[in-house]
Amino acid sequence: MQTDKRILFITYTDFFKPINNMLYNNSGDTVYYTSGISMFYSKGLDSTFMSVQSVIDNLEQDREWARKNFDICIMMEANIFSEYYNQTLADNAHIINTLKIPTFVLGAGCQSTINYSVDFLQNIKENSKKYIDAIKNSGGDITLRGNFTKFALEQLGYKDLFVSGCPSLFLLNRDFKINTSKICRENFKPMLNAHFVSDISNKIYKDYTNSVFFDQDLYLTSLYNPAEVKDIYDSKYKSPFKELYSQNRILGNMNYYMWRKQIKEGGFNFSYGSRIHGNIIALQNNIPAFVNIIDSRTRELVEFFDIPNSMTTKFNEKYDDLYDLYLNLNYDKFNQNFSKKYDAFKEFLNKNNIPNCLDDNNEYLNLVSTFSFYDYQNDLNVQDAKKLFIKKLNKKRFIYKEKDGNRRTLHVFGIKMRYKI
Repeated sequence: MQTDKRILFITYTDFFKPINNMLYNNSGDTVYYTSGISMFYSKGLDSTFMSVQSVIDNLEQDREWARKNFDICIMMEANIFSEYYNQTLADNAHIINTLKIPTFVLGAGCQSTINYSVDFLQNIKENSKKYIDAIKNSGGDITLRGNFTKFALEQLGYKDLFVSGCPSLFLLNRDFKINTSKICRENFKPMLNAHFVSDISNKIYKDYTNSVFFDQDLYLTSLYNPAEVKDIYDSKYKSPFKELYSQNRILGNMNYYMWRKQIKEGGFNFSYGSRIHGNIIALQNNIPAFVNIIDSRTRELVEFFDIPNSMTTKFNEKYDDLYDLYLNLNYDKFNQNFSKKYDAFKEFLNKNNIPNCLDDNNEYLNLVSTFSFYDYQNDLNVQDAKKLFIKKLNKKRFIYKEKDGNRRTLHVFGIKMRYKI
């Protein structure tokens, strides 16, 4: 393998310094990108990591900039094939065409309904073709998140694309296995995740008062600096948020290392919820997870890796016991097949002569562990700030939300605001 290739790795934000604000608003992506960066960050590799905006700025100044400085480009896109990212498909195709170097996209996926509808393709097929053609014409290639994405792209005429799953799980070593031994009920401590706190039944919070909700986006502004919150008026602060917040049971961090530190120090032993990277970061810490499937993204990924999920095991939050669900989790297939999937992904990198440190990928993790992080716990533990935040919560009248496939509608004082999950 050629090891002296110069690699350009494009991200959406700067992952080489602490993320201390909410300009970047999904900590789940930090799990995704940490894994990717770790594969190519090594003293033995000639790798440069840049935000997409910095790449665009350089290309505007010099259209030959990429060819002069790099041999290949690496990008990662979790759910690029969706109506929400239709324009991004076209924009990325333009960037890839302008780079003029082989570009490899890792872990790209579709975003559709839980029943794998391909109706969304009609609205994105033109830009999807531009995007895939740009990758192929560059001399690069693309790996896919799961078999549904492969099926969907076959409808557009693309055959024999490689399914890799989500690269986030390849942060683990080849022989990684989830511990299948069980702990007793008295020591059972679940970590929970969802879009809203209220998406999880109150029964679970009440049954397991040591449980913690790990947020990935909505509440992090308040958690980072609760004294600065000024506009609290929507349903993300609906009950039981206030009760959990006052009990220090809502955690999360935009920085991967700090998030992982919270999990390790918290002594959690089970992960439950619908946020895929909230569950993957648990798996990375050898904590078994159960995924509530909400769309095609989560479904195809858990099917690819054989992660226990709501499609294969029925669980009613309002009536069933979470500990019983944990006792019946079966990670045998995950453990049996993980090394094969790891090897297949590694073979993809090697056959395309992509230098990597997949088997020895701790240098980036060691780097971020040395950063000086702003830790929202400093504010969370200041009682005056907490009291002020709770006081603001009590003054606001809440609204309600409704589900519609993979979208939600917030009714804010009569105004509907739609957004993607």
